[in-house]
Amino acid sequence: MYLKTILERWSFYSHNYWFFIRSRTLVYTFTFATCIGVLISFQGATPIPLLLTTTLGMYLASLGVYVYNDLTDIGEDTINSAHRPLIAGKVTRSHATNLIILSWISSLLLQASITWQVFAMTLLYILLGIAYSHPLTHLKKLFPFKTIVTALGGAMASLIGGLAAGNVTPQVLFAATAFFLFFFILGPLGDVDDVEGDRIQGRRTFAVVMGVENTIKMILFVPLIIALLAIFMYHFVGFNITLPFLIGSVSGVSFFILKPLTAQWKDREYLKKTRNRIRPMHIVLQVAILLSSI
Repeated sequence: MYLKTILERWSFYSHNYWFFIRSRTLVYTFTFATCIGVLISFQGATPIPLLLTTTLGMYLASLGVYVYNDLTDIGEDTINSAHRPLIAGKVTRSHATNLIILSWISSLLLQASITWQVFAMTLLYILLGIAYSHPLTHLKKLFPFKTIVTALGGAMASLIGGLAAGNVTPQVLFAATAFFLFFFILGPLGDVDDVEGDRIQGRRTFAVVMGVENTIKMILFVPLIIALLAIFMYHFVGFNITLPFLIGSVSGVSFFILKPLTAQWKDREYLKKTRNRIRPMHIVLQVAILLSSI
């Protein structure tokens, strides 16, 4: 009977936590960046246990950060993201709080088993996520910190991979920089979709401060900047000849995915499709950096 109660409770909590896991797919972007950071640093035979531990630790840290954002963001989400688990009534605040605590504790224990540097960087990542969402600091309401903080978190995800390998190489630094820059596509693009709710809640995002059309123009410059940076890095850092070609190709495809938004940004369905198309390009970008560093 006692075992049956435990299994039923485990099934209940697992079912509720799955709603959060399924709704926060952007978490995998940070996780993948950490994985690539480890692989770039070793440039050879990567210890699988270390790779899995670091990657899982980063996933749990990011999941906790995003669920914490959901917990503090209920007012905005009722306008912008009514499908989120908390807003849709699929889970409770208590479930969210338990998942956040469990995720962060598990993450820090995993990262502490690697090195204290990995533990410290992951803790800093979590604290940055708290400062982003907490009502007392609410960096997400301050322009331009909403995008800068998220982009900085992405760069830290890459650096955690390098720290886990004990070797933060120039290639890892480039991967971190590319992640940072790419979030000036992902972040402002989300702001365009959420501009109505952000205005009501008093958030000063790029779309609110600069206007949607100027924000889209800024977004279009980001792939060009990444491509130019790749050319510079090829000349001065130990990348192979494929770097400018691979990064240039990813940047070019990203630009052409984004370009139609200059005329169609008012179409929310098209905007959603564009966001879904551009997100995998960050994964492709990270893979291109890995291939260029071998």
